[in-house]
Amino acid sequence: MLEDIFYKLPLWTYLVLVAGCVGLPFLRRMSKVERLVIAILWINVFMDLLGNYMNNTANKNIVVYNAITPIEIVLTLGIYQMVSHGSRLKKALKWLMIMFLTLVLYDYLTADGWHDFHEMSYTVGCLGLVVVSYFFLRFTILGKGEVKTLVFWFAVANIFFYALAVSIFAAEPIVQQLERDTGQLIMNLKNTAYSIWTLLIIFGILWKLKKNIFSF
Repeated sequence: MLEDIFYKLPLWTYLVLVAGCVGLPFLRRMSKVERLVIAILWINVFMDLLGNYMNNTANKNIVVYNAITPIEIVLTLGIYQMVSHGSRLKKALKWLMIMFLTLVLYDYLTADGWHDFHEMSYTVGCLGLVVVSYFFLRFTILGKGEVKTLVFWFAVANIFFYALAVSIFAAEPIVQQLERDTGQLIMNLKNTAYSIWTLLIIFGILWKLKKNIFSF
């Protein structure tokens, strides 16, 4: 079984695993919100390992991503809700989470359960994270908020990755008509973005804790 899990494991999965391991020793020094960021890293580790296992055992691994990705998106929106100021903004994020989960249920009922890619909910979820991440960064920078936090770099990573993910997903009909090498190149671009997302979070962890790690 372990061979099926780790056989041909992609580089980006190792990066997420490293990021999760980097954060573990410092959990006691982190806030509740920052611990949720580390939890999201480990959710990605679990999702990638399980997806790789199912792929290596001739199973349809889209089931894994359909089931776990909504959890990641809701947790991310929950992080923004926890750090946001103002009851209206918190209520808006709450309704966004409810709308997203409703779309997940709609996709589940109208598609072949978990076996078909949930297009609508994934697209809305990604767009929602891009918009929310943008406004979080805008308010943090213009409001002269603290940029040395893990959540700030988490938002930077999110706006980079999800904006590219939505763009690639929107171009999927065109990609399917292209030569296989071209389509694979585009998918490699998304995987590279995923790797950069992970590296930005690692940077955020080290940036926050640099006083405890580095001498400068």
